[in-house]
Amino acid sequence: MGGVEFRLLGAVGAWNGDQAVELGHGRRRCVLAALLIDANQVVSADQLLDRAWGDAVPRQGRDTLYAYLSRLRQAFRGLDVEIARRSGGYVLNVDPETVDLHRFHRLVARGRAESGAARLALLDEAVALWRGEAFAGMGTPWLDSVREDLAEERFGVELDRVDLRLELGLHGELATELAAAVREHPLDERLAGQFMLALYRSGRQAEALAAYQGLRDRLADALGVDPVPEVQRLHTALLRQAPEVAPPAAERPPAQVPGGVPHFVGRAEALRELGRAVSVVVGTGGVGKSALIVHWAHLHGDEFPDGQLYVNLRGYDTAEPMTASAALEGFLRALGVERIPVDVDERAALYRSTLAGRRMVVLLDNARSAEQVRPLLPGRHGCVVLVTSRDDLAGWWPATARTGSRWGA
Repeated sequence: MGGVEFRLLGAVGAWNGDQAVELGHGRRRCVLAALLIDANQVVSADQLLDRAWGDAVPRQGRDTLYAYLSRLRQAFRGLDVEIARRSGGYVLNVDPETVDLHRFHRLVARGRAESGAARLALLDEAVALWRGEAFAGMGTPWLDSVREDLAEERFGVELDRVDLRLELGLHGELATELAAAVREHPLDERLAGQFMLALYRSGRQAEALAAYQGLRDRLADALGVDPVPEVQRLHTALLRQAPEVAPPAAERPPAQVPGGVPHFVGRAEALRELGRAVSVVVGTGGVGKSALIVHWAHLHGDEFPDGQLYVNLRGYDTAEPMTASAALEGFLRALGVERIPVDVDERAALYRSTLAGRRMVVLLDNARSAEQVRPLLPGRHGCVVLVTSRDDLAGWWPATARTGSRWGA
């Protein structure tokens, strides 16, 4: 049996690996969506007709529905999904993890049980599942209602993510993003308050106060009301520059880079090649690869105010190399994360979210393979990664500092 992935948060479809499953025209996709929304639960024939056709049920509606169900069964033949007839209707038996809508709800629930960076990582993963509006291009009264509810739920999760990013001191990257969101939702007072706080914490008090006045004017014109008390209190706190609206106290950034080699000289050309998003220094053992990247990190330390991370991956020791999972645990602890997931993919996602918006240098010394390094790469611009290895990893990375024969000599 083959696996299949279902997408509802965008254009409805099904994929078996990278291959799209042929589902036919839009009405058949409506029937599929109606079953997937209540996956593993019985949905009656009358419910399916209402959900997929609304007021436009064809004269021989049940016969048409049965034909569509039959064709969907054929499309999923050989895959891990079944449309079964049950007393009272039909049930689509499927692993909920293969349906993006149900995965979204699971990730949001898990995120709300966490806090700080761990919560943000899970909510980031949930929002990333969306590929547009739910059930894009499909319209029945029932689907329209579900789509509206999901859009409100997604928006609430987005606002939760903004609160978390403000708590984590990521206000600098939020100001531009929230300006666009306020234009799209001009009367949303929670969003306006977040925008005001992001501006204020970015040193833009006058703009923050102007944002409040803009909200007040819009509410008065559209609804004849003032902002809610919470936003008024925030405005007062911004005017007073109260301690509660100050940026979060900066934690001491990690400074893990080892001491440099005294009187390091030469290799100016190699040093100039470093500093890209990812640079890999390749050479035989003992030729000075580690000294080179450590020296570069010390030279450019002022460019990375959020700190330095370093790990010896022990790729060529007699003992087993360090796993990516163990390296991620060390990095996350250095970054102040207390609750660290067990799964390596979840650790990598949390690591990327924790580094988002920060400017750091990451040194990955003595790497054995690209697979060992890949989970340790930040997910966004702003960080610089320096890797050393005895093997040529050039084909795996977007930028490589080659060392040539002078390192192998």
